[in-house]
Amino acid sequence: MGSRRGRAGGISVTRLRRWLLVGVVVMLVALASFIGIARYKARKFLHDLPAKMGIDIKSQANGFTYSQSVKGHTLFTLHAAKAIQRQNGKTTLHDVAITLYGPEGSHETDSIRGAEFEYDQNNGIVKAMGEVHLDLASPANAQQNPSAKRISVTTSGLVFTQKEGIATTDQPLHIEYGDLHGTATGADYTTSTGLLNLHSAVTMDGTQDRQPVHLTAASAQLDRNQRLATLRMALVRTGDMNAQGDTVVLDAGPSGGIDEIRADGHTSLQSGDGIRAQAPKLVAKVSEQNKPTLVTMSGGVTLSHPEGSGSGQTAVMHFDGAGNAKTAELTGGVTLDHHSPTSLDHLTADNLVANLAPDATRHTVVKDATATGHAQLHSTTTGKPAKTTAVAGDTLHAIMATSGKKHYVSLLTGSGSTRLDEDDGAGTTRTSTGDTLQVKLLPPGVGKSASSVQSATQDGRVTVAAKSPAKNGKAASETHATASHADFDGATGKLLLTGLPSVTGDGMQIAADRIALTQGSGDADASGGVRGVYQSKQNGDPVHVTAEHATIAGSVAKFFAGTHAARMWTSSSQMEAPVIEVDRSTNRLMAHAPSGSAATGTVHLLLPASATGKEKSSGVVRIVGTTLLYVPAEGVHLAHADVTGGVTMQTSGALLTARQAVATLSGTTPGVLSGNVQQIVATGAVNITQPGRTGQGERLVYTSSDQRYVLTGTPQNQPKVIDTQKGTITGTTLTLHSGDNNVEVEGAGTHRVHTEVEANPQKK
Repeated sequence: MGSRRGRAGGISVTRLRRWLLVGVVVMLVALASFIGIARYKARKFLHDLPAKMGIDIKSQANGFTYSQSVKGHTLFTLHAAKAIQRQNGKTTLHDVAITLYGPEGSHETDSIRGAEFEYDQNNGIVKAMGEVHLDLASPANAQQNPSAKRISVTTSGLVFTQKEGIATTDQPLHIEYGDLHGTATGADYTTSTGLLNLHSAVTMDGTQDRQPVHLTAASAQLDRNQRLATLRMALVRTGDMNAQGDTVVLDAGPSGGIDEIRADGHTSLQSGDGIRAQAPKLVAKVSEQNKPTLVTMSGGVTLSHPEGSGSGQTAVMHFDGAGNAKTAELTGGVTLDHHSPTSLDHLTADNLVANLAPDATRHTVVKDATATGHAQLHSTTTGKPAKTTAVAGDTLHAIMATSGKKHYVSLLTGSGSTRLDEDDGAGTTRTSTGDTLQVKLLPPGVGKSASSVQSATQDGRVTVAAKSPAKNGKAASETHATASHADFDGATGKLLLTGLPSVTGDGMQIAADRIALTQGSGDADASGGVRGVYQSKQNGDPVHVTAEHATIAGSVAKFFAGTHAARMWTSSSQMEAPVIEVDRSTNRLMAHAPSGSAATGTVHLLLPASATGKEKSSGVVRIVGTTLLYVPAEGVHLAHADVTGGVTMQTSGALLTARQAVATLSGTTPGVLSGNVQQIVATGAVNITQPGRTGQGERLVYTSSDQRYVLTGTPQNQPKVIDTQKGTITGTTLTLHSGDNNVEVEGAGTHRVHTEVEANPQKK
């Protein structure tokens, strides 16, 4: 389908017409007229000649003339300069001229001339003693055009045996018809069957339609009754085209033209530019205007030309009324191969139909073609590395275009289980499937290769599988996707998926309204209702995510908020932020406001807390800030989450604010947001609020196992707790607990103060 010039096998209409109509028809009609004349003329003339001359004449007569008529219409006229009856019963005629007339009302005449004829009455044999010259009307057009070209035949040794009704000669025959001239050696004609046999060395040469014509055959036979002509081992060369076959049968119509041609055994058609079609059988239909209407090759067709080859069980070509090829069809295991300096193309299908038209140089080219039944077009570039593109479908339709002098496939559409495969030869591959496919191709020499894809569209149950090798610091990746519609842009290498698209790759699955994949990188860009699930390589807790927009570049995935914040959660932890970034190779996570934004309080983090002495949850910890950096557990180092930018933190027993906070998570699983909160360290303008009291300091350490809050400050700004009943408490270190009103106070040096406060004092 990606053929160059698409010449329908290189067989132009003009060449095919010449093969069908030129030398073969003229030669056989001429020879049939020469040997057979017309049966009612020749047989009657040879039978009646002795009686008309007088059997018992034993003398000579000069100026002998004889005519025979029926109902006033002259059948023939014989004139001899001299007639001699010999004692042996034979009669000799000298300088004989015989004129035979066509049907009444026609202008058709044939003439036979010879220096000497001999008639043996006893044996019923008529023999020409020297050369015989025949001047014959062309039966195909004599009645319609009296001035048409005539046929001239010269031979010798002609013998007619009256009893068997057989005329024979073993001498050479020479035929001339306009610019054509032919030869044969030996001939016989049986009047009872109407069979004419040319024994050997049949040839015809000359010009027709200003093109050279050459025909050869080992032998030939003409059945005048059935109007069939058969050539053995025939070869026809006209212009720059050859045609041949072991047996060629021509079926003539009533007007003398050819209605049908049948060839069997090693039939072939070959053009001067090396294009050849071969098959065991060939059938050609011809119109009354002597133009081809239908050509069929069957029994296993093979095609070859300098730039490729092809095959199929049957080839059929249809022609319009002017004899121009309009369609060509290959059926049954069709293969076509084409090679050029830039690519190798291979097509397979059950059937192929091409619409044809002549180009500016009068070569027949393919306008469009349709391949059906497991159709596949495979193209490989010849450069290094070799790039391959394969398109498949139940039906493929190609539209051709011309770029300069090059004929190429410009648009390829497919339907029914379509498939598009691409391989850049360096490890990057992509396969997509769908119900329908449309591919626009660049002209040869434009883009990366002779068959570069400009754009492609696939619809209906689309699936995509892509592989990218490790390069430029990125790990190898493999991506699988589904959608109802896909658009590929060859200039950018991006594949846009719409219609409930979903992409899975490297431990992450994403669904969105639109997903764009970048060829050769494994990168993706998703927008509109993004939903994803991330599974770390270390088999940690699955992470779920929702966002308005997401990008995946290598191992880094970024999620962006729309009208709602981007959200990420596991079975125990949750987070919301305008932007969430996760490195899938390290499980490091960042959350922050959009670049350039000074927004605060935009990151919301919800983590489970551990109970005393147990790694079980005892509530949750809520942390709000501007930015978040999460580092997973590694070796002996526990996972931790750093929150900055006006932090607000809420535990089961207190509400805290600070400039930043670091939460340490228990457990050693290196997943995202994995483990329970073991400790939180808040620093910078720390404030803590509990029922009935508040505290201030520069640093606070929260331990989830015992629900303890340790507040410290600086020598210049010591921590303090303001109690609604006991007033203000200060010290170097203040320790608070959830669930009671105790405050442990540490003063300067080693002095330790313990204060107890009654929660509900009673009057005594």
